[in-house]
Amino acid sequence: MMDEVGIAIVGSGDMGGVYAEAAARHVSGVRLVAIHGGRRAPGLAADYGVDHVAGYEDLLARSDVDAVLIAQPHALHRAFVEAAARARKQIL
Repeated sequence: MMDEVGIAIVGSGDMGGVYAEAAARHVSGVRLVAIHGGRRAPGLAADYGVDHVAGYEDLLARSDVDAVLIAQPHALHRAFVEAAARARKQIL
């Protein structure tokens, strides 16, 4: 059993920021490890002291990412979810 779940946020808009704040500071048992996607991703990752990962496949290949939290527009979710499922990552 894991002590913490490594979370990556996919999306850096308003909701990506809200989820990053929650994961980094307000949810026990979770460790924010990376941010991917959107023009604000590098800055958001820097704000939380985590990695910015430019490639989604690179993000899914990381062993410290147990789950991805999709914070992209709903119309884009399917491709992100299917890729995460193939990589055997938990999906939020």
